[in-house]
Amino acid sequence: MVETSLYPRPKPNFIVENDAITWKGAGEISPLVVDGAFSQLSKLFSGPLEVASKNFGELLVINDAITRIDTTRTSPTSQHHFGKAVDINTSGMSNEKKLRLLKSLQDAGFNGFGFDDLRGFLHADLRNEKAGWAYNDYNKVKQTEWAGRKIINLILENRNR
Repeated sequence: MVETSLYPRPKPNFIVENDAITWKGAGEISPLVVDGAFSQLSKLFSGPLEVASKNFGELLVINDAITRIDTTRTSPTSQHHFGKAVDINTSGMSNEKKLRLLKSLQDAGFNGFGFDDLRGFLHADLRNEKAGWAYNDYNKVKQTEWAGRKIINLILENRNR
């Protein structure tokens, strides 16, 4: 099961119904979002994300997916612009659960991962190449670990799988 919300806001960001996604609000869509992004996001939700959720065996709370106008995302290659990325809430998860989530996502076909324990989320995307990174600009704190593991090791393991 996948719940979509703009954490910590209580209202859903998207409505997923009959394999289609409808934007519900929580800000205007950024002009960086490309045509076809919602169609791609619908495929992500009903395909790989659904598989990962079932394998994980627990509700996945999606903090963010499609780029909003008030975004800090400025890279033209952000997978959020293409409907190929989600930020999954990991707040309150044990390290074991976070690692199990990562494995479920990898097994479902996700290749790009951004690790952020400070803000409590895991970015996952469907880019073609395997990639990983830490979010280090938050409060000028350099994150070196996620789920009790060195982020560099998680990145290398992801690239080599």
